[in-house]
Amino acid sequence: EMIVFEDSDLYAVITYLKITPCFLLRVKKIFIQESIKQKFLWLLEKNCRYFSTVNLPIFIFRLTNELFTHCKDFSSCFNMMSIWSENITSAKVLAMQLQNDVIFINAYLEFGTDIQFPLKKKQFIFSNSYPNYDAQPKDGNKINLNIYTENIYTVYNHFYNGTWKEPVSDIYWIHNDDKYAHCTREDVNRCINSAEEAFESWSHMPVRSRIELINNLVNTLECNSKYLLANTISKCIKLLNEVFKPSLSGSNERLEQIYIRAPRGIISLCHTNEVTLFNYLITSLFVGNCVIIVCSQHLCNIAPYCNMFSTSKIPPGVINLIFQKDLHYPTYLSNYSLTNYLMIVTVPKNIILPLK
Repeated sequence: EMIVFEDSDLYAVITYLKITPCFLLRVKKIFIQESIKQKFLWLLEKNCRYFSTVNLPIFIFRLTNELFTHCKDFSSCFNMMSIWSENITSAKVLAMQLQNDVIFINAYLEFGTDIQFPLKKKQFIFSNSYPNYDAQPKDGNKINLNIYTENIYTVYNHFYNGTWKEPVSDIYWIHNDDKYAHCTREDVNRCINSAEEAFESWSHMPVRSRIELINNLVNTLECNSKYLLANTISKCIKLLNEVFKPSLSGSNERLEQIYIRAPRGIISLCHTNEVTLFNYLITSLFVGNCVIIVCSQHLCNIAPYCNMFSTSKIPPGVINLIFQKDLHYPTYLSNYSLTNYLMIVTVPKNIILPLK
């Protein structure tokens, strides 16, 4: 993909395309700022004879914010972007926000040293451990919520899109006399859709804005006398502020290479320990991931905190909750330190630009 801004050196862009004509055959999208569309197409047709035989996927934009709508793919495929602009500072800021794995500024396919590529992007960490979603629990039955909500028993529904959702199957399972929504594949798909929709804006939000919303959660927990969790989150944010920073991973006479860790996408979480679960949750949110938490009769239940997430103004779909009765915490997974877990929920991202 390529983004060409109105302040770019169009002759440099065209010269590059002349030197590497095969690029036009492989490019998925070319984003051209509206004010230079005609000039760009005229220069391209004038200087590239093969232009008339190529059906270019050109998209026009006016403002930079429009790019986030079109450049939002965070699928498992590896992808690269080339940004052309004379405003290097603005180009770097945009590169930090886009979800591409390698981003070139005023260049393309000019790799530096020590570049790192992601193995996968969108990931559900415990996906292989999920039981059969479509299997009905043995003690599952369709219940009348009007009856159970009037007595001493608690009914727990799924939570996604920022609201409580009854199970699609109307089936609940029983644990310690409380009723929990049964999770089918359709419930999971709706939950995933909620997280993917929220990911676009959450991942593009500046880190400081995400931290502000997480601090809102700290205050909400304190107001509800959850001091241990509030203190846990505060310490987690402090540590992440120290370790989550871009680094200059390589530089030579030609290129500057910036290395950062980018959000992986949608992270699925479960744990038997509430404090550890919140540490993993906050780490995932801090870097820009959206989260699906899976609770079961063997795992800790965070349903009492879901309304607090909404009160703290964390956007709908960023934190989601589903119930699955028989899920166990995977024995092959250890308790990671925050710095190690940070590497799990992020992917390497490289920004490369030529030195003038």
